Amino acid sequence: MTVGVINTSNGTANLTSLLGGIQDTGLAGSGIYTNGGNVNLQAGFLGGNIGNANPLDLYNVGLINADSNGGNISLREEGDMVVNTIDSRGLFGNGTIRLESNGSINANGASIAINSGGTGDLTLISNGNIGDSSPLDIQVGDITATTKGGDINLNETGPMTIQSINTTVTMPLGKGGPLVTTGGDVTLTSTSTIND
Repeated sequence: MTVGVINTSNGTANLTSLLGGIQDTGLAGSGIYTNGGNVNLQAGFLGGNIGNANPLDLYNVGLINADSNGGNISLREEGDMVVNTIDSRGLFGNGTIRLESNGSINANGASIAINSGGTGDLTLISNGNIGDSSPLDIQVGDITATTKGGDINLNETGPMTIQSINTTVTMPLGKGGPLVTTGGDVTLTSTSTIND
């Protein structure tokens, strides 16, 4: 399914692709506009990408639910992004997840808001905070998180593996260690270990 422009004017946008993924045309202005309405994205039962090289653009939507059944997920929100559930687990493997926001990226309180089964990598890019006073609950593979001066607050179910964390200035933690930041605060918790 290819999305040109969908505008629900405060309504919910439900997109389901029975056999494949959901893609953006990549043209300027294409994407989903809901003016605060929720977005529910469901890829095919055998897996399909939601977004791809061009992220699926969202414009000031409410809660976001996306399930790729093992495909990759790539979403870009022009405002603040509020995740209810983003799930890339699939029968034949787990996809990667990439979320970008011109505002903040926060969860709606789901026990695991972003889930790739602990193996699909997660990339978070935000102009604001990632997680707020409550952490963004995740179960993913390697984590890359970048803000422009905002705070990062993540809680991993299972072992946490850091690829890079950056709020403003990036410095390695020891020779060959993971990247850590100065600028915004970084809070990382895990039910297991935190690794680089």
